[in-house]
Amino acid sequence: MFLIYISRKSPLETPKNLNTEKLIKIYDENLDFNYEKNLLIQNLNSLSNLEGRIIHPIYGRMESKKIIFLIIHHTTHHFNQYDLI
Repeated sequence: MFLIYISRKSPLETPKNLNTEKLIKIYDENLDFNYEKNLLIQNLNSLSNLEGRIIHPIYGRMESKKIIFLIIHHTTHHFNQYDLI
């Protein structure tokens, strides 16, 4: 139900400061920003290679088109959250 709700909203409208799922939360504050930025860019560029079904750690089995939408929506939400767009 959450995915249906969130997918109908623009990523620019999704609420800010929602709690992060403990399973995926990153606690390391000593990350290399440039490395992480380049890794994000590489991963976003590789989205076009996703095909078939993907096992998402929270939502279970998802078609690649839906997971690509979710990744882009979520990334856009975070860019908006930090005023990058």
